[in-house]
Amino acid sequence: MSAHISVANVSFRALRTLVPSRVASRVPSRVPSSLCASSSSSSSSAGASASPPPSARPEPRSDDELDALVDAMMELQGEERARAVAAQWQTFRADFFLRVAARAGDEKDDAKKQALADLSTDVMRILDALVMSADKRMDGSAQVLQKILASGADENGEFALPLEDDKAAAMLTAMDKELPVGADEDATEGVLGHAYGYMKKASDDNLEGMVVLIQGVLQMWAAREVRAASGDSSPVLARVAQAKPEEWNSMVGEAERGDFETQLKSAMEAAVLERPNGSFAQRVLAEFLKEMETRTFNTEE
Repeated sequence: MSAHISVANVSFRALRTLVPSRVASRVPSRVPSSLCASSSSSSSSAGASASPPPSARPEPRSDDELDALVDAMMELQGEERARAVAAQWQTFRADFFLRVAARAGDEKDDAKKQALADLSTDVMRILDALVMSADKRMDGSAQVLQKILASGADENGEFALPLEDDKAAAMLTAMDKELPVGADEDATEGVLGHAYGYMKKASDDNLEGMVVLIQGVLQMWAAREVRAASGDSSPVLARVAQAKPEEWNSMVGEAERGDFETQLKSAMEAAVLERPNGSFAQRVLAEFLKEMETRTFNTEE
């Protein structure tokens, strides 16, 4: 029996605010999530994920370390300074600005005092621009995911679960258009991160059907990536990835199990080694392949 859930039951705008903070840190400008939080009140709703655990918080820096950074930035101007800030945004924390202010306060030379004040203003301006770029990119990622999800709905904006084959095919077509194989890392991370954020919101609101739907999108993305990476070198794996999870157990014959196990192991290694460590892409692929391994070699299913 199919269960029906309506798009109206989920506020995409509300769900967007719950995207894990790591998404913000993976946009092209590499904007820190703490800066995004300071520029948008919605970011605070991300809960505990918006703040790093104590072990991940940066170590206090000495005045000498901060002075070296200040001096290096003083040597740069214009585009060179902007590129340096974008490349090293995580180094420009509150202690940097406090150190610049302290040095400006102690400086006797008016020209040097003004240069330090200009440095602080300039770095903050650059960081603000990076935040705006991050916000635009995050909005774009949300729209991509929403288009993929909406393509699986009927004319009334409802989803029938489990998805019918034609709706699943429509979602895959939308995914190929909006997030094609080989899409750049930041675009991929943005969409996958939003999917995890949507699932968290849906789970918190007891919208289990929507959780299942979004999990299906993640599985669809992973299966497509595995098929694309397998090619002619891993035909058994590519064939299994094409099937529905409930069919995996019956997809591999006894004569193929050795080849399949080798191909699956290679795919798992690639997911770890070829994807950025700690990325959403790495996580989705690892979970997908592990589930495939469990289902395929579980003969009791």
